[in-house]
Amino acid sequence: MFSSLRELLIAQAIATALVLFMFIIPMLKKGLFNWTKSGFWTWAAFGIYFLLNPLFSTQWNVAAYRINLQIAGGLERGAWIGIVSIIGMSAFFLAYLTTRAQPVTWKLPPSDNRLTPLMKVLLLLLVVVASISFLTYRTGGSAALDQGRFVAAGGRFTGNITGYQNSAHIFLFIPAILLMLSPSRFARLLGFLLTGTYVIMKLGDAWGRWALISFLIAMSISTTVFKKRQWPPLPYLVAILLLAALLVVRGHTSLDSNNDLMTLITQIPDLIGPKLANNNTSMLPTWYLVSYIRDSITGYTYGIPFLNYSLFGFIPSRFFPQKYFLLNWLQASQPPILNAAINRSLVGAKWSLLGSFYDNGGLPAVILLAGLMGYLCRKMDGMLSPESPLLVKATGICWISTLWILWAGQEYWAMQVIGTIAIPAILLWIAAPKHLAPTPTHGKDSTQT
Repeated sequence: MFSSLRELLIAQAIATALVLFMFIIPMLKKGLFNWTKSGFWTWAAFGIYFLLNPLFSTQWNVAAYRINLQIAGGLERGAWIGIVSIIGMSAFFLAYLTTRAQPVTWKLPPSDNRLTPLMKVLLLLLVVVASISFLTYRTGGSAALDQGRFVAAGGRFTGNITGYQNSAHIFLFIPAILLMLSPSRFARLLGFLLTGTYVIMKLGDAWGRWALISFLIAMSISTTVFKKRQWPPLPYLVAILLLAALLVVRGHTSLDSNNDLMTLITQIPDLIGPKLANNNTSMLPTWYLVSYIRDSITGYTYGIPFLNYSLFGFIPSRFFPQKYFLLNWLQASQPPILNAAINRSLVGAKWSLLGSFYDNGGLPAVILLAGLMGYLCRKMDGMLSPESPLLVKATGICWISTLWILWAGQEYWAMQVIGTIAIPAILLWIAAPKHLAPTPTHGKDSTQT
């Protein structure tokens, strides 16, 4: 089908461009292609991972594709996964465009945007917990990382630092965005200060770049929703693009001085292309390899890892050390991967959300789960409806702001991110006053016409 790897990558980029162009038209007609819609951020993610990366890789990173394809069976494997990716993207957009979004209220009074005293106390506690996590484990390269107390393997925290301690800084998302949506000027100013402090301080964090960009995106979406616009002000767009480019060029290193920052900024034009072609966005080469493993060595996972993480992953390991028993059983029942080159290639690798769908059952699973994602994303748009309460809007904004990176990871990681963001929303919802449906009246008067 293809005579060279370069032809394969160009064909992948062209096919992806055609799919994105084909679906942007109905999205524009339906008003679904704008800054506040999950479909837009999914469209952008597909463009980065399945169009820009293979296109730029023909110039700067073709070796990653070549090495994995040599193990995975050659150009035929690349062509097959290219077809699967096109079908998966199409399944998502078809489901997204055919699903109706209705306002989401969570049984909260839509017109009552006040924070009760208990909710204010919870907000303060969440900010304190997030700040402790952030200042202790996530700033300045993190002394915890340097001391070896942070150990993660296969998505599991095995060192002295727990997953909650490392990830609790995300608890700041909901409080900050909720404040920025408030009708109170003081509350909005406080929300902006929280977000700005987080963004500035996290520039020194060598890891977790996605959270920094997502927080800035969430802030821009909240401003867009508050002003009842479809696109944010130009300064937000420029700031997000500049910061994203800066973090891509920086890689997993920290910024120790203003000179480092200025040096990186001057390097953006020369390095942005090679960086977009490296392993930060190169999901396709790993998908080639992992699909080969699923089809030829281990068999599919049938959703067992996702089920295990969903049901038991939130339980601290100190209380349930064997919480990954389903995943351990699956790994023990499958043939081992004896090829050392494959194992080396899989260390720290990501193969996209579509790729993780393929793990569950090949092409049929991709079609089914990508379609389900399209349905859920369209429903998530309803959380930003004018009728939705502020807490619902804040949660929807925070979820949408992470979609660009969720499409790069595995399904269980996406679930962990969504779940961690939702924890403050759940606590605040419990403390919030609920909207009680009117009690139907019965009796003679109610039956008269």
